[in-house]
Amino acid sequence: MLSSQPIAPATIVLDETGLIEEASEAALGLLGTTLDDLKAAPRGAFAAQPASPGEEVDLRTQWEAAGRPELAGEATIRRVDGREIRVRYLIVRRDDGRFEAILEPTGGPSEAPGTVFALGTVLAKWRAAERRLAAIAPDSPEWAAVSAEITTLRTTYQEGYRARRHG
Repeated sequence: MLSSQPIAPATIVLDETGLIEEASEAALGLLGTTLDDLKAAPRGAFAAQPASPGEEVDLRTQWEAAGRPELAGEATIRRVDGREIRVRYLIVRRDDGRFEAILEPTGGPSEAPGTVFALGTVLAKWRAAERRLAAIAPDSPEWAAVSAEITTLRTTYQEGYRARRHG
């Protein structure tokens, strides 16, 4: 029998400095870890392609200079058991000043490079991709790639909108 309860999202709550404070059961299951081990893990421990310390400092500096905007993108995580999973993520500020990361497996290729962008630019990127799609032949490989990009941007925008309304 199917459950009528909605599937709980994979969420991780971080403090102002980026330290993990809480995680949903779905997030712990996705990462294959416990909350205590997740909290004890160094930054980037679950990234399949972790940023170098210099890259991490640069990204954080740019993010703070931009006013700490909400972020979205895709990345590949590496579970404790070594399995890699492609996820779409959204990081939003909560009313209490902390941040919430929402993770969703995409089934995409784990070797694809990660993406990150400020949530405020998602709509513009979505519309630009739609304009590019209109100029591409529907039977071309590029059409399929741009169409997939549009789906990702649309989903990210809609999730971000919902998170802002309920955050």
